[in-house]
Amino acid sequence: MLHRAVPTFLVFVSALTMLRAQQVAPATHPTATLIPAASSVWQCEPIRCTLRIAAQHGATSVRTYYATDRDPWNPLQIERRHDTEDRWLPVLPVSRQGAHPARHLIAPPGKRMEAKQTLDYEVELWDLAVLSEPGTIRMRVVLKASATPLMEATWTEVATPWVEFEIRAHAGNAALLLGEDSAARMADLDRMSAAMNKTVTTDRHTGEHTPGPGTGHSNLWERHEAIAERLVADAKVSFRLRARGRLVLAYAALNRALAADGEARTAALRTARAHLDATELVASPPSGGLDPLPSGGLPVLRLMLVACADGLDGSNDPRIAHRELCERYPFFAMWWRHEARDLLLR
Repeated sequence: MLHRAVPTFLVFVSALTMLRAQQVAPATHPTATLIPAASSVWQCEPIRCTLRIAAQHGATSVRTYYATDRDPWNPLQIERRHDTEDRWLPVLPVSRQGAHPARHLIAPPGKRMEAKQTLDYEVELWDLAVLSEPGTIRMRVVLKASATPLMEATWTEVATPWVEFEIRAHAGNAALLLGEDSAARMADLDRMSAAMNKTVTTDRHTGEHTPGPGTGHSNLWERHEAIAERLVADAKVSFRLRARGRLVLAYAALNRALAADGEARTAALRTARAHLDATELVASPPSGGLDPLPSGGLPVLRLMLVACADGLDGSNDPRIAHRELCERYPFFAMWWRHEARDLLLR
């Protein structure tokens, strides 16, 4: 009779374990929220959000969603509203080399969080295949969480609530990026936007490969200058896109200044300053093109470039700026850590 009782006992233990897991999960797993800069964007403009992860009553580990189907969207999920049918349909993944940078926000082993701790990250959707069509889309980010030690982690899916965005028609953006013979410009802008979301940190989060000192994306901005110049030169292009172009051009000019001296350095610095002080970067939205976020957003990238320029012309100590930026913006301190070191701690 004992051999008949064992299965019954195991079923009871299994059911009890599942019940406890259901009771514990809400208290131990973190909550995740997307905080956008705005609920609407112009046609072809990227959507950038703060991803806020908040631990609840107990310690937990969190990581981005690593799928086995090689979906290039992961950990993002995108859907489009079809008004004629009043329903949401998934947006098919776009063609992309490699994974979306948001997949590497957190290293694969996960990030340990203490009770009541909050972490801010940033995610961006820039693919013109999605953003070039006016209408309404919604986006969320899928994470994995575990309340058990990392070596024994059992991961549970945690998703942010859906956030809706209205994509409004913009004649200037459409004329440059969606008109005749625009395929090359669309591809160039997608590559530029991808570069703005990749850092040495993402490389270090992709697996065992670890690039050495100085190997990152900060020395590759020159390859995006052509499309950045097209954006900046076209007065009909929206301010958000022109602002991003100026950031790229300023970064490229500072790289030239760092590699030069004398009049060449002075000229490169003058170019960088002209972009960094342009209306698109210094004015507040809607007059300016850099939307602040709770985690900082792209305005912090501008502050890093300004601090680099100040250091090169001797008007400020870049080491002090580096310390203040890292203290004020933890996401920046993690995401742009290697680039900030190269620019400000030489």
